[in-house]
Amino acid sequence: MSGMVDSKQQKLSVDEIVKIAANNTRSPYPFQKVYMLFVGELGIPNSKLYKFGNTVFVVHPSEQNPEYGVFRALNADTAENYVENSKQFVDKAVADGFKGLQTQFTDPTILNIFNMIAREEKTAQNPNMGYTVGRTKSGGFSVNLVLAERMGR
Repeated sequence: MSGMVDSKQQKLSVDEIVKIAANNTRSPYPFQKVYMLFVGELGIPNSKLYKFGNTVFVVHPSEQNPEYGVFRALNADTAENYVENSKQFVDKAVADGFKGLQTQFTDPTILNIFNMIAREEKTAQNPNMGYTVGRTKSGGFSVNLVLAERMGR
């Protein structure tokens, strides 16, 4: 398996998603190494795994302030479904009490997904939902998602 798989047609296992995502991101590492790193990442205390469609999201809450954390997405779904899966992830992250999440990536087209999510997920209950974008030292992107207003700080 190497191409994207429409989750409305076929649901993939987490293993299959990791394999396709590793191939699509053109990782310099073989799948076995990518998979072992992924398994190791899940072993980090308090890690959370979310799966929507054929997209897996891994969140690592901050030890100091668990309402905030870092995440990454591994996608094997179509672009349209990836956006929908990401919206479901944001909804679930908010429901789970997250107020802010940060991620890093190199593909500039991923910024479009954040734009769509922020536009569609902003609600009267959370008018400050949005994101900020920065650049990493290596030339990639760093995105901070604001999921809920910061309260009491």
